[in-house]
Amino acid sequence: MIFTDEVKFCVKYLMKRGMTPETIKECMLLGGDIDADFELVKVQMNDFQALAVKMRELWPAGEKDGKWPWRDSVDNIAKRLEIVWTDRFKGKELDIDECLTVAKRYLARFQSNTKYMKVLKYFIYKKKPIVQTSDGRIRNLYESEFADMLEGKKCEDEVQNEWDSLINDSNLGEGTLV
Repeated sequence: MIFTDEVKFCVKYLMKRGMTPETIKECMLLGGDIDADFELVKVQMNDFQALAVKMRELWPAGEKDGKWPWRDSVDNIAKRLEIVWTDRFKGKELDIDECLTVAKRYLARFQSNTKYMKVLKYFIYKKKPIVQTSDGRIRNLYESEFADMLEGKKCEDEVQNEWDSLINDSNLGEGTLV
């Protein structure tokens, strides 16, 4: 039996999503005689995918230093976001606007020079293997500038609000000289 590229793509897609080869064979046997038109249905993205799409748009296109892509696929970014979120923010609700604000603050640091700016996937997290001395096993530590900035965002906002109120409430330079 010869399969079209579309069928190969669908089988590969289903296997990546956890469908077993046996189930796919059964579906192909059942659907072999069906001559029907299929309609694409838009599926609602989860919050991590929606955030991944928006964060991906913020990062520059192309490659860093001609070697590494600035962006990654939406699925990979969403998976990384989910890993960081479950590791660092257990039970906390995802606020997309807050996450985007943090990402924009990070990118604002590198407007003039992107030499030390991280590619998107490493901004979200970078896995660092650590050897545990007790038994010699390797444990992964997730370093995340994104999560660190999210945790520190409230402190930064409080400092900014304090400065804003100090400037707005005071009469600096106003008055008369005698």
